[in-house]
Amino acid sequence: MLSLLLTGLLASTGPIMLADSLNPYYEAFVVLGTGSVLYVGDDGVLRVVEIDRPMQPLVFRTDWDPADWGWQPCAGIGLLETSPDGRHIVFTEQVAVPDSLLGQYDYVPGPVLVVVAGADGSGSCLVALSFDVGGGPGFDFLSDSRHIYGGPLLGCDPTPVAFLEMWSGSDQSRYYPEGYLIDISDGSRSGGREDFMGDGFYSNPWSDLVAAGCYPPNLIANAATAEVMVEDTSARSPAIIETWVLPDAGLARTNGSQVLRFADGRVLVNPGNPILVYGRLSDGTHVFSPDEGTTVLRGMIDWSDFSFETADTLAGLGGVLEQWRSLLEVPGAGFVFRRGSSLYFYAME
Repeated sequence: MLSLLLTGLLASTGPIMLADSLNPYYEAFVVLGTGSVLYVGDDGVLRVVEIDRPMQPLVFRTDWDPADWGWQPCAGIGLLETSPDGRHIVFTEQVAVPDSLLGQYDYVPGPVLVVVAGADGSGSCLVALSFDVGGGPGFDFLSDSRHIYGGPLLGCDPTPVAFLEMWSGSDQSRYYPEGYLIDISDGSRSGGREDFMGDGFYSNPWSDLVAAGCYPPNLIANAATAEVMVEDTSARSPAIIETWVLPDAGLARTNGSQVLRFADGRVLVNPGNPILVYGRLSDGTHVFSPDEGTTVLRGMIDWSDFSFETADTLAGLGGVLEQWRSLLEVPGAGFVFRRGSSLYFYAME
């Protein structure tokens, strides 16, 4: 049952700030199955806030401690994602090799630990070792909620000693080992090499498709099978997908026009002005703008001709939503979104 405060929020006509001082480098917020919002603060600490108790975040406790594996805490948590079934989270933590082990090393890349935990913070498990590079590291769940995928991945044990031995060795294959899929139940790997992922990737929230390859992304692949479905081999092309809007398609730009590009290679050209899509809700409606953010609407889009006849205006969001930020639905209540370093909730009846 909704609290009296949440009932008041549902009657509001604008966004409500939930928290400020979010991590500046990652989107780093998720909606848990309970409706709570978990996010990473600018201090690298996980916090949780309830939509009916805005600006009252609490530290999210886990049973994870990098010191248990010999690592020295450093920059804190960065990436944060949740499984489709809502039962697990995956996060990365940048750590440091203890000074006592560095010895003759003048430089080593920044090690990043990949950790899976229950959505309540229990059962934390170190499943992989990565490192800080370019557009990564990046990890996400497959739709089966059992596997995570991403990279870069290292082939050594996730300990400081093994990391230094790999860094000083000549076996470069350990930098990019076989098996970019990680089974969260036991840490085992499968799926071959992660080459198709490239330097960063853009996951489809409603399927296992990813926009990946180069930067900007130049191919669409199935993350579960590593099958490359569409690839643009031309030089200096724009991103093959800018915004996923359907389980099998996303918006992009080509030859000066906005297009809807499908994973099977089909392309539909927008005959009118570009549509800015901020998110897709569970009922199939989209939150979008037909005028570069001045007006924000919610409704069904007919992608055959990019028309929208039954869209409603969302009051108080014009000029507020940022183009490259995602919004996440809070089922039965509304959605949360980020603006700058702050997190907001928007109530919908």
